[in-house]
Amino acid sequence: MSEGLGAQLGPEFKLMNFAEPYFKRFWLKSRSLQKQVRRIVQGTQELTELGFDLPRKARRMLWQLERGEMSFITHHEGLQEAMTELQKAANRVSLSILTAALVIGLWLLMLIYHPPGWEKYGSWFFGTLFLIVMFFSLGILWKIWRSGRMK
Repeated sequence: MSEGLGAQLGPEFKLMNFAEPYFKRFWLKSRSLQKQVRRIVQGTQELTELGFDLPRKARRMLWQLERGEMSFITHHEGLQEAMTELQKAANRVSLSILTAALVIGLWLLMLIYHPPGWEKYGSWFFGTLFLIVMFFSLGILWKIWRSGRMK
């Protein structure tokens, strides 16, 4: 953008030719041997201080940890939402298993169990139970469909 503006102001203007001496001077000043030596000396001093302080601080931290004076707090982003979704899925699975067990159990009971007076009350009893089981099944299917899992 600067080169385009410079070319409009003066057609012979070349930004890189103009800026090169300034960049070289800046680069040499910031990367000079004197500056690099100063940075190395400063880093060495900091590392030496750390070497003297680190064992004492580590010993104090371990002592606090052993005495139970130190506690850690962790916070996981998005974990609560994942746990809520996992709980919903587990609830749907358990309801589905219970409903399937009710359907199979009801079918076996109707097939095997024939007490006296069966003809009079049995059909009403098993019909009512069958409607209740179907109500549970439809409720589970509705929840699964609303959650977007049945696509």
